[in-house]
Parts: sequence; structure tokens; C-alpha cells
Amino acid sequence: MMKIMRDKGWQWGFRKGNLDANMIIELAAPIQIQTIQAMWVEQVQNAQLLSKGQSYYMLAMKGYLKAIQEKTGYPIGELLLPTLESVGVVVSCYNNESTLTPILAELRRIPFTETICIVSNQSCDHTLSIACGAVEKTYLCRDEPNTHEVCRAMGASIAQADLMLFIDGGTIKSAEELLVYINQAKRGDDIVLPASTEENVLFENRSPVSVIQQFYNECLGQIELGTHTLMQVPYVISRSAYEVIGCEQLKNPAQAMAIASMSGLRIGTISSKSKKSKSKWVPPLMRNTQELSHEERSMYLSGLQSLIHLWGPRLHYHDGIRDRSIVAGETMHVAD
Repeated sequence: MMKIMRDKGWQWGFRKGNLDANMIIELAAPIQIQTIQAMWVEQVQNAQLLSKGQSYYMLAMKGYLKAIQEKTGYPIGELLLPTLESVGVVVSCYNNESTLTPILAELRRIPFTETICIVSNQSCDHTLSIACGAVEKTYLCRDEPNTHEVCRAMGASIAQADLMLFIDGGTIKSAEELLVYINQAKRGDDIVLPASTEENVLFENRSPVSVIQQFYNECLGQIELGTHTLMQVPYVISRSAYEVIGCEQLKNPAQAMAIASMSGLRIGTISSKSKKSKSKWVPPLMRNTQELSHEERSMYLSGLQSLIHLWGPRLHYHDGIRDRSIVAGETMHVAD
């Protein structure tokens, strides 16, 4: 059944691509990717293609591009965006000379409006020279503490696009994987968080990092987010969202999550494809013992302090266990 749906997706795209290719030929004008992009977005909107799932969308897009390439001879190797809004990408870099070139090659397959590279001034390899040679908007980050979060905040303050994708220069992801985040945002989310590495791990087997992430989300009233967090990339934020949050607040992802949640922004996630862990229990010595770094601990602490200031020491949770009415009006003394 799944294969039939996939075939239908590709065939639908190929059929629509043939129709649009005829229109392009009739125009008798130089072919530009912007023209193809505009035609594709019209097809996406008319068919409500994003509602049919990522797999169907990707196959339909590839069938569409195949038809246009065959009929017009235009060499299309790029992917297409589901929107005519401007979409940009910020790459934060630190000693990434071995991975930055292939990452930028993948980014070129997507018609981004702008690409911004923010390189830490603590990089001691050739990352900066590679970025400068490939990306016009390359900047050196001198802010302290010089972390990926600070670099992303700097990139957000420079960006002009309506939708921004944030990635790190140390992790190579295909253009197809990155496009999923943009598609998710165009379904109506203001923020799209990445899949959690421990999303499907039993709670008692999780690392301290994922435990505090889930606890923090529950304190925010975002139980459905589980262990998803802005501390991991890739993620997408709309312009309207980071105007509410404030670019400076992106330096502290925990604080940014609190502002986004309390402002009523819609936060979506990319689900992990891994299956639910079947193990019932993992001995303590064999568990993931990754601890919070000093920076992560500081970020969550400041975020929790903000919540305590707003909601009180119980973080809006009611004390439903102790019956305080029993001692109402009485003074209790504890013997020395």
C-alpha cells in the first residue's frame, strides 16, 4: 500500500511537471529556477500537498523536477521550497574545516534566499577561510561566551528572511533532511525542533540531559514536546517568532523556549524514526551517563528562575497531596 502511495506521489508530480513545462516553453523566455519555484508553490497550494505527508511531498517534487528537466532540458539538481516566502539558513561554525564544504554543497541544492556563516573566533583551523571563499555573508563571532548558541543569536540578528533554518557546521545532513524542517514550518508551526536522540528511550534509561529537558518542557506546560529542545539543531524559527523571542534570547535556548511557550507560539517537532526501546531496564553502569555541561546547567537554571519568578516556587503545580486544612488557624511548634 505504501509503495502504491509513493508511486502515486511521483506520478502526480511528473504529470504536473509536464503541464508546467509546456507553459515554460510557450513563454519562450530564459528559464530561471525562480519561475519553476513559483509554479511548484502554486501546485503545492492547490493540491494541499503538505497535508499528504513528507514522503508523498518529496516524491511528488522529484517527479515534477524530472518532467521539467526532460521536457525543457533545464539542468535541475536543486530541490524546491514549499513557499514563496524568503527562506534563509544560519550555519554556526567552530573548527569545522573537514565538514563545512560538504554541508555547504547540500545547502546549495535548496534555493535559499540567504546563507549566513558565523565562525567562532576561537576556531584554529581553516574554517573561516573556507566559509569566506564559499559564502558571501560570513562573519566572525567575538562575543563571549563563544558558543554555538551565541553564534546562532548573532546570525539571527543579521538575517532578513521570513523563515530561518539553523544548523551547525559539524554535522552533515542531506538537503532532503533539511527540507523536512521547512515543510513542517509551512504547516503552521512557528518553531520546529529536531528529533530527540532519546525520544523513544524508556524514562529510567535516559541520560540526565534528557531528563532535565523533559522536566523543563513539562514545567512550561509543553508535555507533548518530551525531550525536544532548542539546544539541538537543526531547527527552524519564523521571523515573527524570533521577533517575539528576541534574537538576544537565542543565546540561552532554555530562556527562549520559555518566552516562546508563554507567548503562545506554536512549537512543532520532527519525530525520530527509531523504534520504541524494547528493553525493560538497563543496569546503571550501562546507561547513558552524559551529564549537563556547565553552559547547559547555567541555561536551564536561568530558565527555571524565570519560571519561578512568574509562577512561584511550585511552578504552577498544585499541592494535591498534603491536606493543609487540618492545621488551619493553628500554630505548630517543633521541639528543639
